[in-house]
Amino acid sequence: MKMRDYLWAVTEAKSMEEIWEMHVERMAGYGFDRLFYGYTQYLTPNSLGDPEDLVVLTNHDPEYGEHVHRFGPLFPRTNGAVVAP
Repeated sequence: MKMRDYLWAVTEAKSMEEIWEMHVERMAGYGFDRLFYGYTQYLTPNSLGDPEDLVVLTNHDPEYGEHVHRFGPLFPRTNGAVVAP
């Protein structure tokens, strides 16, 4: 799929899950088989901000996401905002 067609499909998507599925497929075409995406509006030099504001998307196994949450400082618990197909 050409980039223009891909971007058009993204703008026509009806849900975040639909966009994420397209993105995972597109990135696989570039050789990326595991992805993390994080977004927050309140990033500071010392914090990711309010965990309730943080959105994390991944296609890693759910157990891996729990491991990253438990043992890594990067991703605080996000109240169910982690999407794993």
